[in-house]
Amino acid sequence: MNRSLFAAALSTLALMATGAVCAQTFPSRSIRVIVPFAAGGAADNMARIASERVAQALGQSIAIENLTGAGGNVGALQVARAEPNG
Repeated sequence: MNRSLFAAALSTLALMATGAVCAQTFPSRSIRVIVPFAAGGAADNMARIASERVAQALGQSIAIENLTGAGGNVGALQVARAEPNG
C-alpha cells in the first residue's frame, strides 16, 4: 500500500513539473474581443469592464470590436472563421 501510494505521489509530482517547462508566454500580442451586439448595450459594457481587469492582469492591450447584425450571427461567424492563434 505504501509503495503504491508513494509511486502515485511521485508520478503526480513529475507530471506537475513538466507543465511549467512546456508553458509558453501568452499572450504575445494584443487580444481582440468580438462582441456580437451593439455598442453601448449590456454585453458591450460587460466586455469593456472585464477587459480592463484582464488587460491589467496580463499586461496586454485588449481591443473590443462590436460586430452587430443577424441576431449575433455576424460576430459568431467572424469568430468561427478567425485564424487559430493560441
